Amino acid sequence: MGSQASFANPDVNLVQRQCLEALRHACSWESGAATVEAHRGALATCRAMSRHWQDALIQERGCGIFQGLAQGARKGWSSLLAAGGLKQVCQAMRQFRTVRSLQMAAFEALLALPSEAAKEVEAAGCHQELLASMSAYGSDLQLLVKGCGAVRLLASGSVALQEARQPLMRYIQEFPDEVPLLVASSNALAEISMHEGLHVLDRSFVQGISNFLVAHKKDAQAQAAGMNGFRAMATVGASSLEAALEARCIERARMALLDHKDHEEVQSRGLDLLQRVAAYNTNMRDLIIEAGLYPIVFDAQETCKASAEVCRQSIRAAGTLLGFVTAKPSQQEERKMQSAKSKTAQAASQQRSGALAFGKLIKETDLVEFAIRVEKLMQHHKHSSLFLQDACLVLRSLAESSDDGLKAVQSAGVLQTLMASLQKHKRSEAVNFHGFRVLWGLLSSSTSRREALEAGVVEWSTAALARFMDCPAVQSALLLVVNRLCLKNPDVKVAYVKAKILPLIWQILETENLFLRGRSLAVLATLASNCFSVTEEMMQMGALELAVDMLQSHTENAQIQGRSIQMLWGFMQVSRDPQVEEIYTEEMLDVVLTSIQSHATKEQLQSFALGFLWTFTSSSLRKRWLLARKGVATVCTSLEAFPHSSMVQRHGLEVLRSMSTSDGRKWVLSDGPSVEAVTGALKLLRHDAEVMAAALGLLGNLACGNVEFKRRVFKEGLCNQVLVVMEEHARDVAVQVLGTWALGVFVGLSQKRARELFELGGKDRVFAAMAEHALNDSIRAYGPLLVRRLELVQEMTVNAANMEDQELEAEELDVAPSHSQPSGSVTHRSNSEGG
Repeated sequence: MGSQASFANPDVNLVQRQCLEALRHACSWESGAATVEAHRGALATCRAMSRHWQDALIQERGCGIFQGLAQGARKGWSSLLAAGGLKQVCQAMRQFRTVRSLQMAAFEALLALPSEAAKEVEAAGCHQELLASMSAYGSDLQLLVKGCGAVRLLASGSVALQEARQPLMRYIQEFPDEVPLLVASSNALAEISMHEGLHVLDRSFVQGISNFLVAHKKDAQAQAAGMNGFRAMATVGASSLEAALEARCIERARMALLDHKDHEEVQSRGLDLLQRVAAYNTNMRDLIIEAGLYPIVFDAQETCKASAEVCRQSIRAAGTLLGFVTAKPSQQEERKMQSAKSKTAQAASQQRSGALAFGKLIKETDLVEFAIRVEKLMQHHKHSSLFLQDACLVLRSLAESSDDGLKAVQSAGVLQTLMASLQKHKRSEAVNFHGFRVLWGLLSSSTSRREALEAGVVEWSTAALARFMDCPAVQSALLLVVNRLCLKNPDVKVAYVKAKILPLIWQILETENLFLRGRSLAVLATLASNCFSVTEEMMQMGALELAVDMLQSHTENAQIQGRSIQMLWGFMQVSRDPQVEEIYTEEMLDVVLTSIQSHATKEQLQSFALGFLWTFTSSSLRKRWLLARKGVATVCTSLEAFPHSSMVQRHGLEVLRSMSTSDGRKWVLSDGPSVEAVTGALKLLRHDAEVMAAALGLLGNLACGNVEFKRRVFKEGLCNQVLVVMEEHARDVAVQVLGTWALGVFVGLSQKRARELFELGGKDRVFAAMAEHALNDSIRAYGPLLVRRLELVQEMTVNAANMEDQELEAEELDVAPSHSQPSGSVTHRSNSEGG
């Protein structure tokens, strides 16, 4: 090998030159470069250049070898760095500044390096020599093009090159007809601007871009470079974006996209520019839509369908223009942009017209067709992980933007394609993160859940969780998927336990990431809810002690507090383990009440804590514990704070219903704010059958043995509201049972109240309930009894308003059903499985 000859004849320049030339030729193809690298060719070259530092030809050929090694060998550039090759290149550029061929070889060697080596180039001082050589050859176009390429490479590696701005701008201004130099200098300036921010020369740079885009509108390379420059300005900040808009960047992008429909680089950069501008704020988005660019953006998917990069940029830009893919700037930049846009009345007029254009676009766009197009592109570019990650991002953004967006993604049939993509790119963090977030949205549909389970989602989601134990983002998305699949599905819970997911969750709980701990506790709480076999296995692994420890040690973290309480509640409902009795203590009650009061604004925590109290107060002793701590007032405060939350209202009303079942306690409740809580729920959450069932049960309990409250029910119109609720939820057995029982309690044996209920249509409503649920034992028990009472006053000619209210029944005739259900035939529908 030549490298061995250079070792053997270190002092003979002619031999060294010939050996280096042989090595340079060997490095011109891939296998040759690999062979030279394997025989320590980089080290031999560095030694030859160091020994013969005054020989320009040896220095030039050494730079040529470095170029071949960096381009052809897999580890060529790393061996070059290890041998000290950059220092030799730097010294050669400095020593032989006037030798053009050597400078060209050095430029090409630097240009062959990857961006990862940029910091090593800076440490060796090569960037300074590069700029000095470009200054010395200020009119050599070929060498300047190479130098601009090297500057761009260094800038992409985060090397500070502010001093390069001035000469690069000069090239654009002095050589307006030299397209290769315009392209190279524009790309270099764009890279510097993107990594180093705004500069005073950027405005003239943007105007220069606009000028050469017009002058060279038929040259695709010039158009691509111009789009890249505008894209850099759109990325930097508000001031640069404003300068780009003044330079008519949107119009220039429109012309470039129309004139070069088949050029992938122009299309890719132009679409990326539009996406970045549109994502800045709604005014920019509406301006692009008003310019008629959306059809051009969308059609790029067809004209350049073979290009994964163009399709990727197209769907991102289309999603941004439709308003569901967003990338908000910092608040400071947003204020600057809003201030600049509000200076003139013309800007306000443009905003109004742009908003109309956006509204028209939304009405005319079929979101299902959009999702189907993305799904087909995912199949076409299934080998591109970069495309798939952005396609999943767009689908995820569409699904999370609105109910219509979610329905569109579900209707597009993307599930099979999505799962195939996840399995094919199972090592890609970005694809898996966005893909599992899309899957999480799709699983809100029962059909999608069934299809996913049939496709083996349990096994490969568990495997993915084990594979991405070092990636919190993917872990978070996976835990969401697992949680949604397990909701109210005991078979899936058992399948996940068999797939060994519990040790993985325990491993996540050992990390310091509190957010992931909360997500993991949510999964454990869902697994523990209403599934005896899973609960027993979790108890054996120490899940109870874990939940108690988390609850007591993370008092400031609402997520962990709420999920720990949810987990304990699940154990209380299902497990028969004697350890669960340790939860039923006054100390645990104090901890839960403190958590409710400390995190009064956290809806999810309030829901779980009230559910915990619902189960906790199943005995008279524990009811007294809660009353002694003024827990009823705490519950009512939570109900007042979240009047529109179905879960908070249902669980809170069930707690009050539980507390009102024994003599003496209902008197306390009837005089307190609990009645206001019931009336509020009847008005705001009438659509929720479970909330209504709890409210009707509470009203019935409060009325038992309380004549004044019975009269109050009719006086304030609560009885009529009960009838309305029963009519709206005619097919819900719990509402019908509790409503019928509550109406019977309201009436008692009072003829006046019976007549009033009859006049309100109570008899017809009870008959309807009996007909709809004829086989239900509770309806058969309470319905006929109430109907007979109403029939006794049916033939009366006196209106209820003219009758005196005489209470005839004995108090023991009012028998309240249990707080769980009126009779054994009514299912106890606890719901500790939060979202």
